[in-house]
Amino acid sequence: MFCSHCERDLPTFRFCPVCGNPPGPQPNVTPQYTPQQAPPNQPQGQPPQNNYYNNNYYQNPPVLGTKSEALAIILSLLLAGVGQMYMGKVGRGIGILLGVIILGAIGGATIVIGIGFIIIIIVIIMFIWQIIDAYNLCKKYNSYLLQNGRPPW
Repeated sequence: MFCSHCERDLPTFRFCPVCGNPPGPQPNVTPQYTPQQAPPNQPQGQPPQNNYYNNNYYQNPPVLGTKSEALAIILSLLLAGVGQMYMGKVGRGIGILLGVIILGAIGGATIVIGIGFIIIIIVIIMFIWQIIDAYNLCKKYNSYLLQNGRPPW
C-alpha cells in the first residue's frame, strides 16, 4: 500500500507516519527521468541531491507520540521503576520501586546474618531486569503506535 497523499510506501502501517493519512492504492506516478539518466543539472551517475526520498530524515521520520528508548533506559538507571512510569505503566513502576527499596533495606539489615547477601543479589537482578523491561516496553509501545496510529495503553 502507498499513502495517497505523500506517496510513501506503507508495508504494514495503518496510517502514514509522515502525513498521518490512511493508505490508499498505489499512485500512477511516472518518473521524470530514468534511474540510469540523471535529472537536469545533475552529473551523470550520481543521485539527485535535493530529492525528498534521499534525505535520511524523510526515510525514517520521527512520529509524534513515540517514546525514547534511551530515555527509558536512563530513567531506569537513575531510579528503579521510573522507566516503567515514563512508559505509562505507573502501577508496575511503583511496584518495582517499592520492591527494590524494601528488599534493599531488608538485605542491608540482614547482611550480618548472611541471608542479606542473597537478598542483595535478588535486588541487583531485579534492578537489571527493570532496565530491560523499560526498554522492551518502549519498543512495544512505539511499534504499536506506528502500526495503529494510537498508543497501546
